[in-house]
Amino acid sequence: GETLALLGNGLSLSGSNLVADSGHIALGSIRSGTVALKKDEVWRFDYEGVGEWNDIILRSQSALDASGLESQGIQLAGHTIQLTEGSLAFIQALGNANNADIEVMARDRLYLAGANPEVTVSSGIRSELINLSATPDTVSGGDIQITARDIVVEDGAEIVLPNYSVQTSGSIDITVDQSIRVNDVATQELIRFSRIAVATFSQGNGGDVTLRGNRLFLTDGGTISSSTGGMGNGGNVRIKMSESVQITGLAPESAGDFRASGTIDA
Repeated sequence: GETLALLGNGLSLSGSNLVADSGHIALGSIRSGTVALKKDEVWRFDYEGVGEWNDIILRSQSALDASGLESQGIQLAGHTIQLTEGSLAFIQALGNANNADIEVMARDRLYLAGANPEVTVSSGIRSELINLSATPDTVSGGDIQITARDIVVEDGAEIVLPNYSVQTSGSIDITVDQSIRVNDVATQELIRFSRIAVATFSQGNGGDVTLRGNRLFLTDGGTISSSTGGMGNGGNVRIKMSESVQITGLAPESAGDFRASGTIDA
């Protein structure tokens, strides 16, 4: 696979698709400083020399797609990183998922909100494991790793790792300096819950969800889970907040039938 990279002083995509088949996608928004190149299977970027950051904005169903047999992952680095109106950072791992990680580094806020007008595609970050040729208990799928000052996931947006394979899926690991907010649902003919979730629908087990920070807010249907709708087990949910966890409000009836599994460590 190859690297598809956009580096600049402010990045904005509207109704645009960036596709790297079995490759690596990198977006870096830098106001000042230097970026170093590193080469392994593909070109990657080291941002230690960056002094000031700028924003990354995806709207109007923009997509970053690094799906394929040997995806090399997606990396986003900026000040505020915003995906709205059905925009998506997406990997569908069809084969070897060793390097199919999605890494997001927001020096200020990661903001995910809404869906497309038909509410069939949620804004957010999604990594699917669909390796039907693998054998059980082999290498797991890619992870989603996020660092930010604050994270907001609302109006049906999501950070999700669905597993349709016999392998164990990757995990979601999120660290913030301040707060994580998961708020509300998107409602039209379909209901989309704002969520941070790992879910398995086949024989493979689900990975863990780990959240670290000061405060967590779940409001009006916001969901955090590692669940199973198949033969595999769900993973663990670990919530490590130094100040508070607040769960408030009501949501419409759930449209899914998932069996709780694993453990919750708050």
